[in-house]
Amino acid sequence: MMDIVAKREHIQDYLNKKVNKLPEKLYFVGFIVYALVNYLRGTMFTQYLSSPVLYDFMKISAIFIVLKILLFDDWKLKDLLIFLLVGILIEFTCRVSYDYDIFYYCLLILGAKNIEFSKILKTYLILISTALVITIIASQFGLVYNITFGRSGTPIVRYALGAVYPTDFAARVFCLMLFYAVFKKFKLNLPEYISLAALTVAMYVLTDTRLDTILMLLVILIAFFYRPIIKLVDRISVRLMSLLITAFVAFNILLAYFFIPSNPIFKIINKILSQRLVYGHLVFKRYNVPLLGQFIPQVGNGGLHNGPYNYFFVDSSFIRVLMMHGFWAFILTMTLIIFLSHKFISKKYIVLEIALLLVILSSVIDQHMWEISFNIIFVGLFAKISDEYAESGNDLKV
Repeated sequence: MMDIVAKREHIQDYLNKKVNKLPEKLYFVGFIVYALVNYLRGTMFTQYLSSPVLYDFMKISAIFIVLKILLFDDWKLKDLLIFLLVGILIEFTCRVSYDYDIFYYCLLILGAKNIEFSKILKTYLILISTALVITIIASQFGLVYNITFGRSGTPIVRYALGAVYPTDFAARVFCLMLFYAVFKKFKLNLPEYISLAALTVAMYVLTDTRLDTILMLLVILIAFFYRPIIKLVDRISVRLMSLLITAFVAFNILLAYFFIPSNPIFKIINKILSQRLVYGHLVFKRYNVPLLGQFIPQVGNGGLHNGPYNYFFVDSSFIRVLMMHGFWAFILTMTLIIFLSHKFISKKYIVLEIALLLVILSSVIDQHMWEISFNIIFVGLFAKISDEYAESGNDLKV
């Protein structure tokens, strides 16, 4: 064992002398490659890129992250064995469900050890915003399809702008707005308020996505009332916050499970949630909750369809994890969220706690929680978070 440790240290010294900040570079190559692939999978660029090609690039990104973990990260042997066991379980459930997002995201979470969260955040914002602008331009010049959709019973036209569906595009913009606000510590100036407000209006007009519009408005309102909000969040204990998060997620799952189409209250909630309760309930009727995952055939409205099709898609990220990846993966997800919340509150990273809460809120209505090109807050579990994200005592005084 000592020989292995000594050889590893020798390799570390040799590589560090050859390449400056090699561990960080390995991580960011893996991060950028995977985040870009994850982004492209949600766009009409897939008309040029086949799934096997994209998955090959995902595997390449994983190689860089694994090299960084094995060669440079100072985990104890027992920790690595635990991660290996959990990784095997995750890989198995992903193989069964045909959805590998959790597996690759978990690698990025683990690989983020000793990497500054602020650098990951900046990389995410530059990469995804640039990719989004390129996608919009490509859709306007006819390089990729700009799919349009109607809303039943109305003359409204909804534009996907190069994404596979208008709600996916709006969700992308919401996530960029949220993490830009995190980058700015929710301290926005007047031009930024005007820009974000204009962007919100534009998204509503172009995509007609009510729920994502509300989430965008929440980002703006939280920035405007940031001082009283952080004082309120700071008053909530770690235990109470964990209880509130668990209760909120459980309530939304049970709401779908016990949905009664004829009940007037359920009808109102279902309408507000754009029929999401109907399909959340259907998945519980058609399938049992598995322990280690199962494949659930789904056909969404996104992308191109050749002829008529029967729509069936589960939007809620939490229900998707529970029903597709299994009960154990759902427990893993909730444990991750609770640990993150504990870390953020105990260290006074209120700005990150607010971001986590908004991600949880959006994940109730969309399927993007485990997609790194949408949500990056989970990498904060092991990433190095500087005190610039911590609220001072003066800011938290009543």
